[in-house]
Amino acid sequence: MHPVDLWGRLLNERRPNDARWTIMPSSFFGGFEMFQWAGSATGNPFDPLDGCKSWLEVDRVYFPICINPHHWVLGELWMDTLSLNLYDIFRLFGAVKIIDFVRFEELMDRILVEIEYWKHMGLPLQKAPITVTDVTDVPQQEGMYGECSVFMLMFMEQLVSGRPIGISMVHVVVATQFRYRMAMIYYGSSIQSILS
Repeated sequence: MHPVDLWGRLLNERRPNDARWTIMPSSFFGGFEMFQWAGSATGNPFDPLDGCKSWLEVDRVYFPICINPHHWVLGELWMDTLSLNLYDIFRLFGAVKIIDFVRFEELMDRILVEIEYWKHMGLPLQKAPITVTDVTDVPQQEGMYGECSVFMLMFMEQLVSGRPIGISMVHVVVATQFRYRMAMIYYGSSIQSILS
């Protein structure tokens, strides 16, 4: 399992009962097959992607987007308005411009029908009016390689906890500290013996 998915799953497992968000696995954005994701969107407890709350019970759905093997962007879908915010911490690549939103809208159309979103909202069945916002005031990472997934996870954790994204979070030292924190949570005290 990719560290991005481990962290998302951990946040889902530690989510307070009254929290109105869920995190999808990293393969969600690239896996455009409705039946693969319908169970997760509806909160089916027997689905292999357990830990995802029903989209009808949340205000926000987060999903990491792997643009290429070397770059990550965070997606934040607001369920009431169907607006998608994209957080790119290394805008120099222009990664948001190459995302296939046509296929994403097709996926959303199918998922929203499958989970009976329109009925739940008291609206007639329609094409999903997804609006996309490229959030441009996101702090940018300093280095060119190796930290975008860590910063994306830091942003995700800040957003789900309701804390603003701090500008100091993009420094490489903070990323190293966050990696260490993740390792301690994943592996507990056994990491100490590895580092000594």
